[in-house]
This record gives sequence, structure tokens and C-alpha cells, in this order.
Amino acid sequence: MTAVRLSEAQPETSTPTLLGGRLLYTRPSGSVRAFAPEDGRRLWESDSTVESPGVPVASATHLYLASPSGRLAALDLRTGRVVHETDPEGYAAVVAAFLDSLKG
Repeated sequence: MTAVRLSEAQPETSTPTLLGGRLLYTRPSGSVRAFAPEDGRRLWESDSTVESPGVPVASATHLYLASPSGRLAALDLRTGRVVHETDPEGYAAVVAAFLDSLKG
């Protein structure tokens, strides 16, 4: 096993995951940084609006983030560009309507 030093230190609050040939660090703010595992250089950084994302999941082309509140985001795995996010206001309205339906 070879140790590789990242091109920059990562906060203790970030969570590392190796997916899709990239070392990914997710942060509670929803930002994600991708590094090349072979040399530690940063490939991209992206900011999503998914708060406190759990462990990300990847397909061949996308990285998926989910929050405890149910928010979702899909990022292009190659570039980090956010290609889709659920609307936080729309989600809150759906939850409120569901809770209202339980009262009745």
C-alpha cells in the first residue's frame, strides 16, 4: 500500500469515501471535493444544497448525495457539476401536506 498526501488538508468534519476512481470528501455544508487517489491532486470541488449528506453513492457517471431531511442531489462524477437537486421549499410543502393528511 502506498500513502499519498492530498494537495490540501481536509477539515475533520469531512467524510472520505473512495468511489468511481476518486477520493471524495463530503462536508456538512453539502460541499464535495474530489481528489485523484494516485497522486492526491484535487480534481474538482462542488457546492450542493444538501445539508449533512450521508455517505455518497456513485454510478458510472454520477455521484448521489442525500440528507437526513430527504434532500437529494446528483453531481457529474467527472466534473462535479450539480446536475440535479431537489427543491428545499417544494420538499417542505410535500412534508407539510403529508403531515396534515395524518391529522384527519
